[in-house]
Formats: sequence, C-alpha cells, structure tokens
Amino acid sequence: MKVSLYRDMLLLLAVTGLALLVRLYQLDALPPGLHHDEALNGLNAQLLLRTGERPIYLGSKFNGEPLLEYSLMLSETLFGMTPFAVRLPSALYGALTIPAMFLLTRTLFQLSRWPADGLRPSGPALGTALDRLPSSATRNALAASFILSTLYWHINASREGYKPVFLPLFGALGFWLLLRSLAPAPGTTPRARFITQLAAGVVLGLAFYTYPSIRFLYPVVALFCLFVMLRERVNAGTYFRRALMSAAVALLVFAPLGSYFLQHPAAFFTRSDQVSVWATRPDHAVEAVAENTLKVAGMFFVAGDTNPRQNLPGRPAFDGLLAAGFVLGLALALWRWKQPVYFLLLLWLFAMVLPSIVTEAAPNFLRSLGATVPAVLLVVVGYDFILEKVAARPPPALEGGRFLKVLGDVRVWHVGFGAVLLWSAALSLNAYFNELPRDPRAWFAFDIGLVKIADIVRQLPPDEPVYLTPISTDQATIQFMLGAPRPDFKSFDGRRCVVMPPPARTATMLVVSEDYRMLDLLQTHWPQGRITGQVADFAGKNYLTVYQLPAQPGTLVPRSPLQGVFGGQAALVGYTVLADRVESGQGVPLVLFWRAQQTIQKEYTVFTHLLGGDNPRTHTALWGQHDSPPCSGGYPTTRWGIGETMAEDFLIVVDKDAPAGLYQIEVGLYELDGGARLTLPNGADHLLLGPVEIFRK
Repeated sequence: MKVSLYRDMLLLLAVTGLALLVRLYQLDALPPGLHHDEALNGLNAQLLLRTGERPIYLGSKFNGEPLLEYSLMLSETLFGMTPFAVRLPSALYGALTIPAMFLLTRTLFQLSRWPADGLRPSGPALGTALDRLPSSATRNALAASFILSTLYWHINASREGYKPVFLPLFGALGFWLLLRSLAPAPGTTPRARFITQLAAGVVLGLAFYTYPSIRFLYPVVALFCLFVMLRERVNAGTYFRRALMSAAVALLVFAPLGSYFLQHPAAFFTRSDQVSVWATRPDHAVEAVAENTLKVAGMFFVAGDTNPRQNLPGRPAFDGLLAAGFVLGLALALWRWKQPVYFLLLLWLFAMVLPSIVTEAAPNFLRSLGATVPAVLLVVVGYDFILEKVAARPPPALEGGRFLKVLGDVRVWHVGFGAVLLWSAALSLNAYFNELPRDPRAWFAFDIGLVKIADIVRQLPPDEPVYLTPISTDQATIQFMLGAPRPDFKSFDGRRCVVMPPPARTATMLVVSEDYRMLDLLQTHWPQGRITGQVADFAGKNYLTVYQLPAQPGTLVPRSPLQGVFGGQAALVGYTVLADRVESGQGVPLVLFWRAQQTIQKEYTVFTHLLGGDNPRTHTALWGQHDSPPCSGGYPTTRWGIGETMAEDFLIVVDKDAPAGLYQIEVGLYELDGGARLTLPNGADHLLLGPVEIFRK
C-alpha cells in the first residue's frame, strides 16, 4: 500500500512539475505583447495597492469578481509591473488544476467501476474501494493530468492574465471535495469528515469570486446531488445532510458578494447583458443559439476558436487522436448516463459550454474553459474502455501467430496509449511555442505594438514632450508598460488635427500607420526633423514611425492670423479657409488654430456656424454648422499644454437651399453641459471669420 502511495505521489509531482514548466517557460515573452484585458487587471491591482481599498467587487465594466486582482497584488509587489507579474497567478492557478485533476480522476474512475446500484457511503465497500485504488485508476489519473498539462486550450489560458483560468481549477477541486464529502472512506473520523465538507463548501463559495461563467457550475452541483439522492433513496438522508453542510458553508462564503449583488443587481448581469445573443442579436436569438450550438459541438474536433488571443485560429480543441477518445467517451457516457459518474460528466460538460452557446463569437475557448476538465475526462473514458476490453480478453492462442499475440498483449496497448498522449502533447506544444509566435495575427491580438510604443517612450528623455497618433495613450497596455505616469506623453488623432509642440523644445512624434497623413505633414512642415526609428509588425508591414522634431517652429501656420482669447484660457490664433467659394449643399473646409493661454480645467466644445441672411426654416441666420470637441474628442481642452498649437480641420456643410451670396463663419467655445459660452475681453462670445462666397448652379 505504501509503495503504491509513494508511486502515485511521485507521478503526481512529476505531472505537476511538467505543468509548471510548460506554464512558466518564457512567460514574460510568450504570448508576445500584453493584451488590454491583462493590462487592465494589472492596473486594477496597482490601484488597490496604491489606495489601500479592498472592495468585494471591483465594479469593472466587464466583470468585477476580485480574486485575480487580489492575487495580482502580491505578484506585482514581488515582481513589479511586468507581463510576468500579470501572468504568474494565472500560470500557478493553471498548474494547480493538474493535481486537482489527478485526484478527481482517481476518485471518479473508482466510482465508475462501482456496481450499477450506485454509491453506498453508509457501508464499508465504497470506502475500501476508494482507499484500494486499482492501477487503472492511477493510470487514468496520470493520463488525464498529462493531457490537461499539455492541452493547447488550457496552456493558452494559463499563460494569460485572465480570470477564466479559475473555471477548471474550481470545478475539478470542488467536485473532488464534494465526492469525498458525500462518500467518506470507512474509518474517517468525524473531524476529518467535517473538514472535507467544510473544504468543499469553502471552494464552492470562493468560486463565486472568480469569473461569471462559474455560475453555470452550481446547477450541476445541485442536480448531481439530487440525482444521487434519488438513486439512493435509502441513504438519501445521509447524502442530504452532508450536501447541506457544504452548501451552508458555500453560502456563508458567498454572502459578502451576494449582499453586494442584492444592492447592485445590475452588476450581476453586466457581462451577460453585453455579450449574450439576446443582447447582441435580439431579433434572432433563437437562430443564434442554434448556430452557436453547432459551432460549439464542432470545436472539439472540427474547428475551434478563431480568436488568435484564445487559440491558434481555427485549431480544434483536440487533435484527431484525442478527438477519437472524446467521441467514444461521450458515446459511452450517454449510454451509461444513469450511473452517477457519467451523469456528472455529461451535465458538467454541457453546463460549461453553455456560456459559449448563448453568447457572441462562438466557439469561445475562454468562456467555455470550464469544459476542459469534463472533456478531458471523456477522452480518458474512451481510451480506458479500449484498454479494459483488451485486458479482459483471453490471450490469443500460440498458433494465431506472433502478430496476434503482440496485438493481444495489453502492455502493447498501454504503450500505444502513451504514444498517443506524447504525440498529442508534441502537436500542442509545437502549436503554442512555435506556431503562435510566428502567426502575423498575434501582433494585434496581443497588442504587441502598444508594448513597443511604451518601450520607446521609456527610453526617451523624461522631460521631452512625446505625442502619439492616432492611438490613445489611455490604452491600458501602454499605461501598464510605462509603469508610471508621464504627463508630457499625449495623444491626438492626426487624421483630424495636428498638435504642434512648443517650438522652444525638441519633441518626438510617434505615428502609427493607421494615421495616413501625419508623417507626410511632419516631413512637409518640419523638414529639418528626422525619422529616428521604425517598427514593423509580424507581417513585415510598417506599424510605427518615430519622428523627432527640432526645437524650432514648423511652417504649418494660418493664412489669416488673429488673436482672440476666450475666457482668458483658449486663444484662437488664426484660421485658414481652404475654399472661399463653395456651392450650396457642399462643405466649407476650414482649419482653426488654437493655443492654450493657461491650463484649462474644463472640457469645451468648439462651434463653427455659417451665417448669412434669414433662413426661413429656422428663422435664424444659420445656414450650416459643425460643433465638436477639439480634434473630434481626440484632444480635449483639458489636455492642451501651454505653448502648444492645435490645428483642427472642420467641414461646415452648407444648406442645399442656401441662396448665393457672401457668408461669415462664427466661431467660439461652450460647455456641453448647459451651453454656457466663453467670452472675449470685449464681452462677445464669438469671433466672425470670412467672408465665404456661396454660389448656386
């Protein structure tokens, strides 16, 4: 008994060590980059560290269950604001799933061999069987743990700083403890039985603090307990008392979060209201569910998740060899569904893929990550059936030939099963560590470009103004990788406006290729500047250009200079009317040049009105207008720096019925909330520009 126990412990340590190695190897560099959601979790943890707050729910616009962020607090304290620190908790939780899988599989396969009359916790037979586990149960536990350790689906989720990694861990650990608490081994002391029931309740209660999809697990727990009680009516009272104990503890652990949800019911439904098919396709929800069901059913062996962040796009969850075991195991479970173990596996699998069925972008490997455990168990069920059938057959007669003798040797089949596992592991590890880093789609899937931007900014002098276009510096990935706030690092949308730094200071412009015009403008109006660096994406296309501006003014200046200071804060220093003769129904192209006189505390909206004679439809002089926050919201007045000049393009569409004649353009600033306008020193609330000639054909 001790020999087998030591053997099992060594096997468990070995497969757990493998899982740790696979999940920690090059964790800081693979996956490449740092996706927005990972960075956001890391920033949330930093905020908790900085403020000292310890909320029961984080109030995130996605999902606010806090267990991952609290884990990240410790990781970031030890390793700083790095991708490694953000991913380490997920990697460790993913690795911890492996011993839980091992223990659960051993228990399940022993119970699956129990007679069809079900579990009998009140008698000695079950306890004896659980303590005297056959070698096949250990074999299957090792196989299931090895598959999960090397499964792309689980590896990928374990190496990213996302919350779904909790789903397999709490599912495997929760059901193992639940089975042990429902049917403790003979000789178990009341204290040990109490601790097991308490642990089951704590795990199931704590699971609420992980990820919204875990909620689909609780109906499985309830239905499984009910199923067992209905099958074992004689012992139903015993089952009920033991389950009730665990349920009470789970509810007690859940109570603080439950109280929050009662006070903020919208928080409970936040994520489902965003991604469910009845929210995204309200008129075709039934059709969407039917389509998703087929996609989710096929994700195991036909076509998997197409999101590069969650899968090597289109790769099925199982390769052909594992898929064969899964299909056979699923068929066996359906055939034997009246036995508690198979009922549990079927119900568990369905419940965990349901989040992907009822939400957009199916199949979604993250939302259905909890299905990895029952799906892998079904793979092992299929192969275990084959091995047990071979073992039960009488050895072939000698006259049958050497081939039949070898084929009938169960050891050969065990070697073959081991080869299947090793081949599947090789395919999975190659896909993750070799194919994924070279996939061009990974560049944008993991926000690699944003990481590169932050790296460049960190290397620049800390007092040098840096401007980014057209991506916002508020991106979580950029903010996290910077590590600390940098006030002189700003962003604007160069497709709509140009922000010119103070001419007395050198500055750096970071132009992402999405901005199709900014680099040309820089080279035209600051020819004395130079390109100091470029970054190409994984497809070899230019992603980013670094352009250094000298400490001297450029040639981008208004044709019509003026000086009108609104509210003592924002000065309109000039304008350029690009076409002063425009046909009715067309647009008047206008460029306004603004400069902050002081730090502006409020966000103002710029208005441009085309004024002429009386408009009979509105009974005003208004014949066209364009109101918007500066740079279409991309460079609000609160971001304007003293000494900067902001040139913004406007297009004032002229009323198609506007009569021919001369018009003027009225310009000013107002608060969106209430409409109060800023005034000039003379008390006026606008400046008049122009004239512009409107003609009719």
